[in-house]
Amino acid sequence: MRTPEQGGSIDPSLESTHRAPRSGTPRWRRVGALIVVMSALTGCSRDEYPDDWPGKKGMLIGRKGVSCPNLEGDYTDMDAEFLVMFGVGSTMDRWRDHHARITQADDGSWLRLDLGLNAKGMLAARGEQAKGEGRFGGLGHSITLKEDAQYYCRNGWIYSYARDDVGEDDFRYEKLRLGQDWSGALIVGETVSYESSVGWGDSPSISLGRTTRTRWYRWPVRDPGDEAAVARLEGVRLRRANWINHGREVPTYFSNLHTRPICARLVQPWRTVKEKPVISRADSTTSTDDTGKPWGCPEDSGTMGAITTTIWQIDIPDPGSALGDYHVEWQSVDHLDQPWHQIPIPDVRNLPTTGN
Repeated sequence: MRTPEQGGSIDPSLESTHRAPRSGTPRWRRVGALIVVMSALTGCSRDEYPDDWPGKKGMLIGRKGVSCPNLEGDYTDMDAEFLVMFGVGSTMDRWRDHHARITQADDGSWLRLDLGLNAKGMLAARGEQAKGEGRFGGLGHSITLKEDAQYYCRNGWIYSYARDDVGEDDFRYEKLRLGQDWSGALIVGETVSYESSVGWGDSPSISLGRTTRTRWYRWPVRDPGDEAAVARLEGVRLRRANWINHGREVPTYFSNLHTRPICARLVQPWRTVKEKPVISRADSTTSTDDTGKPWGCPEDSGTMGAITTTIWQIDIPDPGSALGDYHVEWQSVDHLDQPWHQIPIPDVRNLPTTGN
């Protein structure tokens, strides 16, 4: 049944209990009527699927295995709460504005989530790196959920063990089920139950029984243009601090604003002698991919993880020095067979400052 706060109508048989009591009605009768109403409103089970959402796909449509629904797709506006629902994350995890690409085994025995930044998340990451901050902690990652470990399938739904009859008497998670609606969106119904009571002043509380209700979540299909929007926001950025150390060195911030790692180094060649250039590696923040395979960056460069910043101390130009101008060299780990990109730094003082 729908309650007034849900925008629904009230059963006509209960309408009279909401009218002002007649003068002289005994207090015990008014209290009794209130208890009846409150019990009707809070003690019932509510499993109202939102009327304005597309309906859920039937259990026989696009199954994986015997009874697991096919949830494969790319969904947007995800956050850490989704992983918490399966007991593999924490609400303290610092990631938001993500998309999650889901793939599944044909027999439904595993479900893989590849989490990455959507365009909103990429803008947030760029904003933090513009301030010269360290590694962006909200990038996301990949994780595989296993049937009979994190979930089980029944009647065309995926159920989470982490939300399967757990909690205390005053608040319990009864069940959490996962499916897909006809628009392709990911939907979750989380059923909870809790004790309700009512009291006046110093009077003992009166139990109104146990309430059960279902909270619904929905993550829409990611816009096909979002991936291109993320790509347009990718790149590298070079900024400097607005001060000079000891009159010579300027803290300089080089940021990888790609969603993949890059190899990077700071190079300063000699002016006259044919010696090897002086090379400063970028801070290595990652060395292997998700499978443990090395990225393959040359030893004289650092492997910068996605959305990370390296800080170099760069000298202001000295015409009398045997060393020439600096430049940054970088390359994507996916294109190490191609020439390195170069960013010349004829005078570090001319770089934009952090925050601009």
